[in-house]
Amino acid sequence: MKSKLLCFSSDSRREIFCIERSEIENRRTKILESQNFLYGLCFSVVLYHKRQDAPIKIQK
Repeated sequence: MKSKLLCFSSDSRREIFCIERSEIENRRTKILESQNFLYGLCFSVVLYHKRQDAPIKIQK
């Protein structure tokens, strides 16, 4: 089964980012440092598995 894409957006920057699940563990620290609104990304991965019909939007 191929990794799903985890999509999220920032209200302030109006940007959408997509990351492969397989790369989240490797890049999570770097992402949290560069994008402070991604705090709690690991919880969103769980939500993504429960709701695969809609992308996840993480807000500040």
